[in-house]
Amino acid sequence: MTTPQPDEISIQLNIPASVAKRLAVLIDHDEGLPDLAAVIGRLLDHVQQGVYRPGSWERGWLEQARGDSWQERLESDPDAPMLDRPRAKDVNEACPRCSGMNPNVCTCLKQCGSQICAGVEEAGDAG
Repeated sequence: MTTPQPDEISIQLNIPASVAKRLAVLIDHDEGLPDLAAVIGRLLDHVQQGVYRPGSWERGWLEQARGDSWQERLESDPDAPMLDRPRAKDVNEACPRCSGMNPNVCTCLKQCGSQICAGVEEAGDAG
């Protein structure tokens, strides 16, 4: 396992061996997918693109998998009007897992995984 960069988080993911075996067919050295971690990383990249890119094939894919109620937690990005971003949180809204009052100073940022902590757009800027 590699050490995360300052703007990255590390997560442990346990999946059934049968799922790993199915996903292993996507391993492709020529496509830059040398192992299962790379495959899952690529899939997560497509998921996050579906979150911020309305109209993308990934958005439709997410809507099929998760419905569309999660989109209520998005807003148009004023710096890139064709893109979405997580809706700004009320500064008085507490994280349900760690009780951090402002996600920009949440004590468990990048660790608890709650919607509030994970939804911070400047997650790498917080301490």
